[in-house]
Amino acid sequence: MNELNERTFKFSNKGIHLTRNKFTYRFISFRDVEKVVISNGRATKNWIVVLLMGLLLQILLFFILYYIITGFSEAEGTVRFYNILGYSVIACISIGGLSYFCIHYALKTVDLLKISVGGKIIKLRILDNKENLSIILDFLKKHRIPVSEK
Repeated sequence: MNELNERTFKFSNKGIHLTRNKFTYRFISFRDVEKVVISNGRATKNWIVVLLMGLLLQILLFFILYYIITGFSEAEGTVRFYNILGYSVIACISIGGLSYFCIHYALKTVDLLKISVGGKIIKLRILDNKENLSIILDFLKKHRIPVSEK
């Protein structure tokens, strides 16, 4: 195997290519890599911020639902009330979906490759090739890079 592609990095016979939009912005030679540690980590970098945003959206959703339910207790329902009710149902569905999306991705864990290069640690998230982790390990061992699991 000559190359192994992932979303944010690529392994080739020359080294590790850190990529953005399929273009290499940084190249790490296999000679510079001191060791690789495989561990679990969050899928997003600022997962606490994303989780808090999801929880705030969930609170907003319950706040809107409270006012919708208390609106039914009024004896007289005008056309404007039913119009606002329709828009609020659409708002609840979209806010609920967005809050679920935020909470789900904040709590999602993936495998991480922590590459030690010159005293610095570069964290690479394995998003596409989770089931091909053994192929990644064989590729690294083929190039004589010490790999450990944490």
